[in-house]
Amino acid sequence: MRIALTLAILSALVGADAFAGSGSPTLAAGETLTISTSVVYRDIKVCNDSASQGDLLAAFGSDEPVRLAPGMCQWDRGDRITLRNDSAETIASTYRVSTCSEPRGH
Repeated sequence: MRIALTLAILSALVGADAFAGSGSPTLAAGETLTISTSVVYRDIKVCNDSASQGDLLAAFGSDEPVRLAPGMCQWDRGDRITLRNDSAETIASTYRVSTCSEPRGH
Protein backbone atom coordinates (compact mmCIF):
# COMPACT_ATOMS: atom_id res chain seq x y z
CA MET A 1 0.00 0.00 0.00
CA ARG A 2 2.82 2.45 0.87
CA ILE A 3 4.59 1.76 -2.42
CA ALA A 4 1.42 2.49 -4.40
CA LEU A 5 0.90 5.72 -2.46
CA THR A 6 4.52 6.78 -3.00
CA LEU A 7 4.25 6.10 -6.74
CA ALA A 8 0.97 8.03 -6.92
CA ILE A 9 2.56 11.02 -5.18
CA LEU A 10 5.60 10.94 -7.48
CA SER A 11 3.35 10.69 -10.54
CA ALA A 12 1.32 13.67 -9.37
CA LEU A 13 4.45 15.74 -8.73
CA VAL A 14 6.09 14.85 -12.01
CA GLY A 15 3.02 14.81 -14.24
CA ALA A 16 3.67 13.52 -17.75
CA ASP A 17 7.42 13.93 -17.38
CA ALA A 18 9.74 11.07 -16.50
CA PHE A 19 11.48 10.69 -13.12
CA ALA A 20 14.48 8.40 -13.21
CA GLY A 21 18.19 7.86 -12.62
CA SER A 22 18.98 6.50 -16.07
CA GLY A 23 17.21 5.64 -19.27
CA SER A 24 17.28 5.22 -23.03
CA PRO A 25 14.41 7.23 -24.47
CA THR A 26 13.62 7.20 -28.19
CA LEU A 27 12.20 10.47 -29.47
CA ALA A 28 10.10 10.96 -32.59
CA ALA A 29 10.78 13.91 -34.89
CA GLY A 30 10.22 17.16 -32.97
CA GLU A 31 9.39 15.35 -29.70
CA THR A 32 10.44 16.85 -26.34
CA LEU A 33 10.86 14.97 -23.05
CA THR A 34 11.63 16.46 -19.64
CA ILE A 35 13.19 14.18 -17.02
CA SER A 36 13.20 15.27 -13.37
CA THR A 37 16.37 13.88 -11.86
CA SER A 38 16.21 15.04 -8.25
CA VAL A 39 15.23 17.91 -6.01
CA VAL A 40 18.95 18.76 -5.86
CA TYR A 41 21.48 19.22 -8.65
CA ARG A 42 23.20 16.05 -9.84
CA ASP A 43 25.85 15.20 -12.43
CA ILE A 44 24.05 14.10 -15.59
CA LYS A 45 25.44 12.51 -18.74
CA VAL A 46 23.36 12.63 -21.93
CA CYS A 47 24.32 10.90 -25.19
CA ASN A 48 22.86 10.90 -28.68
CA ASP A 49 23.19 7.35 -30.00
CA SER A 50 25.71 6.98 -32.81
CA ALA A 51 23.04 5.30 -34.97
CA SER A 52 20.68 8.30 -34.68
CA GLN A 53 19.87 10.12 -37.90
CA GLY A 54 19.76 13.62 -36.42
CA ASP A 55 20.74 16.04 -33.67
CA LEU A 56 19.54 15.97 -30.07
CA LEU A 57 19.12 19.18 -28.05
CA ALA A 58 19.76 18.68 -24.33
CA ALA A 59 19.09 21.35 -21.70
CA PHE A 60 20.41 20.76 -18.18
CA GLY A 61 18.29 22.50 -15.53
CA SER A 62 17.43 25.98 -16.81
CA ASP A 63 20.61 26.31 -18.93
CA GLU A 64 20.54 26.88 -22.69
CA PRO A 65 20.38 23.62 -24.67
CA VAL A 66 23.46 22.04 -26.22
CA ARG A 67 23.34 20.36 -29.62
CA LEU A 68 24.55 16.76 -29.71
CA ALA A 69 25.27 15.20 -33.10
CA PRO A 70 25.00 11.39 -33.35
CA GLY A 71 27.66 9.76 -31.16
CA MET A 72 28.22 12.85 -28.96
CA CYS A 73 27.80 12.99 -25.17
CA GLN A 74 27.65 15.87 -22.69
CA TRP A 75 28.17 16.00 -18.91
CA ASP A 76 26.58 18.78 -16.88
CA ARG A 77 24.70 19.41 -13.64
CA GLY A 78 21.03 19.99 -13.00
CA ASP A 79 17.82 18.89 -11.32
CA ARG A 80 16.24 18.00 -14.66
CA ILE A 81 17.07 17.53 -18.32
CA THR A 82 14.98 18.43 -21.31
CA LEU A 83 15.64 16.43 -24.46
CA ARG A 84 14.36 17.54 -27.87
CA ASN A 85 14.70 15.70 -31.14
CA ASP A 86 15.74 18.48 -33.52
CA SER A 87 15.54 16.33 -36.65
CA ALA A 88 13.00 14.82 -39.03
CA GLU A 89 13.96 11.25 -38.02
CA THR A 90 13.52 9.19 -34.84
CA ILE A 91 16.58 9.29 -32.59
CA ALA A 92 17.75 7.25 -29.62
CA SER A 93 19.40 8.80 -26.58
CA THR A 94 20.70 7.73 -23.19
CA TYR A 95 21.09 9.54 -19.90
CA ARG A 96 22.59 8.68 -16.54
CA VAL A 97 22.21 10.62 -13.31
CA SER A 98 25.04 10.23 -10.79
CA THR A 99 24.23 10.03 -7.10
CA CYS A 100 27.79 11.17 -6.34
CA SER A 101 30.48 13.00 -8.24
CA GLU A 102 32.10 10.93 -11.00
CA PRO A 103 35.04 11.69 -13.23
CA ARG A 104 33.65 13.30 -16.38
CA GLY A 105 35.78 11.18 -18.68
CA HIS A 106 33.74 8.01 -17.97
